[in-house]
Amino acid sequence: MFDELKANNLCKLFTDLPGVKLPKQLTEAIKAFHEAQDTPIAAPQEQPKDVSARLLQLATQLAAEDYERPARNQLKANAASKLYPAARDAVPEVTAQLSKQFTPAADSFTEAVKKLPEDLDESSLIRAGSEALKALETAQEASKTITMIESFTKGVISEVYSAKQRPKGVVAGDPLKITKPSTISEYQKLVDANPSNLPKGLRQNLNVVALTAVQNGVPLVMHSIEDIAREYERIRNQMPTDYISRTNQNMPRLKNM
Repeated sequence: MFDELKANNLCKLFTDLPGVKLPKQLTEAIKAFHEAQDTPIAAPQEQPKDVSARLLQLATQLAAEDYERPARNQLKANAASKLYPAARDAVPEVTAQLSKQFTPAADSFTEAVKKLPEDLDESSLIRAGSEALKALETAQEASKTITMIESFTKGVISEVYSAKQRPKGVVAGDPLKITKPSTISEYQKLVDANPSNLPKGLRQNLNVVALTAVQNGVPLVMHSIEDIAREYERIRNQMPTDYISRTNQNMPRLKNM
């Protein structure tokens, strides 16, 4: 069944990306969908002078208004049916453009975090002095780009592809979207990364997965969903036999590690 909210979210996922030129096919599909939502029924330009003709015109207009909702719903559904394949086709090109933003942001973030106190809070920052505060500003600025791209990949997983279309092992909450851990131990630390572990003043301004990765020597790498599937399979081969399946979960979990 057609889900208008989901289709709107899909459009927003792509149109909100800064510095990205969307493929023509997707641009046209988004435009067609919005037009199906917003275009009103054309009102008559002129009213006939004859009363009988005006009555017929009014009756026709009222009848059209009665059928507008089902007709518009069908029009929107038709437009949405072209929107999803256009979005899937656009993902590789959009990802390639975003990777050019991710790499310098990740490099900047990594270098800045290395200058921050390991036990990061307001007190340690004050003790560390102006250089640490400057590094924090740099990390926060780079974090905006990292989080934006992480959110896009999450949206691709949850909005663009259905559960049946996604590669096995790919879930929206996986930290592999932006990291490349080498070991199961590193992966577990990224899985457990939580904004609540940061002071309140820093939670919204630092990407906690990226921060945890850098603090544990894990590279920041932007992954496509195909990359995530391969990385997950590599990590999965290191998992213990009591691994809990991630099927239908928002975040991977291990136990007894």
